[in-house]
Amino acid sequence: MAAPRYNQASVASAALTGWNAPGRMDELVKRWSSLPALPIEGMTAQEAEGVRTLRAAVLERQGLAQAPTGWAGYYYTDRCMLTYLRNRPTIEKAVGRAVCATPTGLEAGLAGCKPGPACPPPLRLTRPGLALVQIACMKAADEHLERARRHEEVEAGVKELQDSWHPILQFGKDRRRCSVTYMHLSSDLAGMCRETSHGLLAGWLAYDDYLF
Repeated sequence: MAAPRYNQASVASAALTGWNAPGRMDELVKRWSSLPALPIEGMTAQEAEGVRTLRAAVLERQGLAQAPTGWAGYYYTDRCMLTYLRNRPTIEKAVGRAVCATPTGLEAGLAGCKPGPACPPPLRLTRPGLALVQIACMKAADEHLERARRHEEVEAGVKELQDSWHPILQFGKDRRRCSVTYMHLSSDLAGMCRETSHGLLAGWLAYDDYLF
């Protein structure tokens, strides 16, 4: 790997985001645990009925009498249920998307197992996010959060290397108060992974995902 290219974008956005400040993931969990149930633009009456049916089916599949509260409660909101419903043609398939997990190369790589019949191929370094698509949404979100928490414990020198090779900038908020982010997609993720590890790269990407 050549000499690091100093990432001015990350430095410029640090004041806005608290990048690498201690306890950021705890703050995120606290905020997400108290998100208000805002009206959903464009949801039809048929979709609203489907959301109620899907939520009941998900709870039944999980053996729960009611939706959890706190961080986990977000998965059962109308907004999340509508996402599952719109991405799958039937209630049954939407339930599978929400709660039924399939092992992936990312899980295998982090567990340290070798590819084979019971262990999928390792994470593709060119597009790491693709490895997550087979994991059920609820399980994926929890595992992604744990990776982000592990990144908070990584030594400062490794974080500096990762940040210098992946320019990213928090521009602030749009008119709906959503974060606006710039990322340099041609960054050398494969090189970063080679110089650190699969697990450290996955943790950095998870931290980036949740912080923004």
